[in-house]
Amino acid sequence: MEPHEKIIKSLKNKVDEKEIVEALLPEENEGTDLRKIGDSKDLDCDGKNELFDGIYEDSKEEVIIDIRLTDHILDEKELEELVPFWRALTETYNKPVSPVFIVRPK
Repeated sequence: MEPHEKIIKSLKNKVDEKEIVEALLPEENEGTDLRKIGDSKDLDCDGKNELFDGIYEDSKEEVIIDIRLTDHILDEKELEELVPFWRALTETYNKPVSPVFIVRPK
């Protein structure tokens, strides 16, 4: 398990997951309120977000936010592995997905 994964999992024992996700949003999305609309475990697909259990939409209910923490910029193959999850989200909730990647180099 990567250090950032350990930190997030530890935080989830003390802080609501939604607050963690909101804190990780990029600066241009600062102040955005999120609303939990489901759980990843309820979707039968590959590419699920293993770090966050909840599925969140922005307060304007326009897009689903999918935050991923990684230690490198994902290549095309790695991004393609996430597509089934994003497709399932779009089909289930009838909203586009806005992936947010936070790259924390080792």
